[in-house]
Amino acid sequence: GVAKPLADSAKILADEKEALEHPWVTILLLGSDEGPRQAGDRTDTMIVAAIQRQTHRAVLFGIPRNLVGVDGFGEPLNGLYQRRGATGLKHAISRLLGLRVDYHAMVNLDGFVSMVDALGGVRIHVKERIVDEVTRPAWGETKPKIDVYPGRMYRFTGRTALAYVRSRKASNDYRRMARQRCFVAALADQLDVTSVLRHFSSLAAAVESSVRTDIPLNRAPDLMRLAAGVDRKETLTETFGPPYFAGRRYDRFPYPNVKKIQGAVRDAILHPELARARRGIASTSQSC
Repeated sequence: GVAKPLADSAKILADEKEALEHPWVTILLLGSDEGPRQAGDRTDTMIVAAIQRQTHRAVLFGIPRNLVGVDGFGEPLNGLYQRRGATGLKHAISRLLGLRVDYHAMVNLDGFVSMVDALGGVRIHVKERIVDEVTRPAWGETKPKIDVYPGRMYRFTGRTALAYVRSRKASNDYRRMARQRCFVAALADQLDVTSVLRHFSSLAAAVESSVRTDIPLNRAPDLMRLAAGVDRKETLTETFGPPYFAGRRYDRFPYPNVKKIQGAVRDAILHPELARARRGIASTSQSC
């Protein structure tokens, strides 16, 4: 199919100057909790990746799953996909960030494991002690476990990577979101087109069975090259956690401070040095 940018957001930012030299590509990366005893698709992981052509610069924005009131949705944001589908979720996140969202890609628990294994695993520099086990990705399997120490480099298989990005024991949603963004950055940093081609059969099988996306097939090679060229030192990353909340509802679910979020997005996209200096938005090489 043909995937087009949102009709009401032709530019990367609503107030972007026409003179912006290099266009950006934006992808909403979604991780659903679909698995044993969970048949639905709650998007517990929501990351917008924006990649600038020719500069190797990228920005990763982590969006909390528990935000309420986004685009008029009265329930936590991770339930919006079930109500409005991928297009509705893209529109809502676009309006939250003030940022065009070109494409989306969603993978469930079992698909995540298959894709990481198909790519030969991923190397992660761990920054915290994690001992945990998480939801099994498929019936008949044991729960994935992780036992790692800070300051060490590990090569994670799919199951261990799942435990790394899903663990909340002795942690919280926002630290977990930071690990998820570090995982995405590490995967992009290690993406090797030659390796992908070598594992193409297993990767294609994993994608076909587990990934839902509106990325046209003829755009995949271009996006792969973009991801492979991303420079972690030039990649900013931010989670829109408590400092970006406008308050909390009676049941303690947070409302987003949309103006502050959009200001941070604008700075990260158009004024990266200002985003580092004034907002403390760090690069993945610093925060991961």
